[in-house]
Amino acid sequence: MEKVKVIGFVQEAWKVFQSAAFEINGVSLQVAFWDSEDFSQYGMDVLESMDDSVELIGLEEINHDEPIFCCILPDGMQLITNSVEDIIEQCAALSPSHDQGIDSFKLLDVNDVRPEPMYSKLWHQVESGEIEVPEFNFYYSFDEMKWAIPTGICALAGCDTKLLYFDSEQEAYDHAVKLTQDGQEPKIGEPCAACSAEYYD
Repeated sequence: MEKVKVIGFVQEAWKVFQSAAFEINGVSLQVAFWDSEDFSQYGMDVLESMDDSVELIGLEEINHDEPIFCCILPDGMQLITNSVEDIIEQCAALSPSHDQGIDSFKLLDVNDVRPEPMYSKLWHQVESGEIEVPEFNFYYSFDEMKWAIPTGICALAGCDTKLLYFDSEQEAYDHAVKLTQDGQEPKIGEPCAACSAEYYD
């Protein structure tokens, strides 16, 4: 599996959920998704619970303006980092094969949707009208691990159908704008497979 897809998946999960459990190359880990407030609270809690002579090492390198990942690995190690690649490297070190690549990746569980999702700069630009607003919606698909544009609408329940997939948010936005400029818009069509099965059951 491509490392860039796994990195993108974990980064998008950070925007939506507060924590998740993953398995990378057979190594299971719990990951808490922190923002700057979570990280600051962690620092205060740690300082309050330990002797004044103890020094926190490495935490000053954390960028508060970037996603922060707090991982609990099977060996009990706690890793706090801005880098998904750091997480992958730790899993590789603990896997039987010690393979630096990604042979397998699974989302085992997610916990607690954020009260307010974390949106990208591009999303805010679209919402504010700073850049062109396309007629087509686009979003990250956790099932496909890609960005999706639905070009059809299920006639029964309004589900997204005829999805186009892209590797990045920017690519999805650019294509949504192109479809809009070409005069296209999402069309109501045949019922999706799930709704058809439920309707005729």
